[in-house]
Amino acid sequence: MSKNKKSFWTTKNPECLGFNRSKLLKAGTFIADKSAGNPYRITIVRQGKIVVEWYYRIDAYKNLNQGSITESILCSLLGITISEKIIRSINDKVGDYYPEFVQNSNVGLPQKHPYLPNTSITFHHLISGLYKDTPIFVTPKQQLPLKRCRMNILSHAIAANYNLYKTEHPDKGAGIGALAKWKIMNPIGLEATWKYKSIFDPSTTINEAIFGHKIFFYMNSRNMAKLGLLWLNYGNWQGRQIIPTEWIKNATSVPKKAFKEESPEQHKLGLGFWSNSKGKMWPNLPSDSFASIGNNKQHIWVCPSLDLVVVQSPGVYDEFVNTNYSVANFCAATQEDFLCQIVDSLQQ
Repeated sequence: MSKNKKSFWTTKNPECLGFNRSKLLKAGTFIADKSAGNPYRITIVRQGKIVVEWYYRIDAYKNLNQGSITESILCSLLGITISEKIIRSINDKVGDYYPEFVQNSNVGLPQKHPYLPNTSITFHHLISGLYKDTPIFVTPKQQLPLKRCRMNILSHAIAANYNLYKTEHPDKGAGIGALAKWKIMNPIGLEATWKYKSIFDPSTTINEAIFGHKIFFYMNSRNMAKLGLLWLNYGNWQGRQIIPTEWIKNATSVPKKAFKEESPEQHKLGLGFWSNSKGKMWPNLPSDSFASIGNNKQHIWVCPSLDLVVVQSPGVYDEFVNTNYSVANFCAATQEDFLCQIVDSLQQ
């Protein structure tokens, strides 16, 4: 957000938005104590209005790396791309739209191979957390788990097809960052920057034009709150449908296939989002709540039934350090400690 530009946001007294002020202040005190002197930045939005903003030792306007929140942005772009019929289905094979993904990697492989070949990888494989450990070929003889580069492949595949089919706007399909600006940021007035970074060693023989150059978005907490508000309204922004409603509803729920693939305690992943639809992510919070969570404690929590968005950038909860579910359980519990205080401060 530019300091000189009129803000989209308006603020209201907590009482006008249904909060008990004293309880809300206790939540603020909890954050201050939990931070142990470390920076934090909290923005709470209800009914599209800012309730409170708490900042400590960090510039309110500073753009921070969103880390894995990029996954939720790419998921949103995939939904838009499918709705525009540029990609027909989430179950379509990536190689049908992005032939480089297959041609680069499968040359010289034997006819029968013990691992799933790249030719079978679908867009669902890329966006779902169920397939993170699926091996793919990044050179004719080298495999990596899909989680190492699935978002890179997805971003290249989506952007490449806007180059092919959106000839009336050829410049806007030049990269996934430009596409996100065209399809999501500009329509909702979101200000962000992005960078592409290599994920492989410089000496690698892996073709980085296909598997590397991961995108990272940078934004401040108010712009994160705009994303949260867009998702809260299931892709609708002031009467305009930016992302298909059903796509966001499905993406923010635990898919049925998870019941076959994982134990019930692990039913926390939607498509590019963390989901509480089975009550496993945050047992004491509403089941329709979901979150986009990034590295370095970037957190957008959304609860449609309460018309509530809570942004932490950074937060004070314990970080996800890997994909081990015991660790994820612990981190989710520390997120829930604060979020429950916000919810409990709503007057019943």
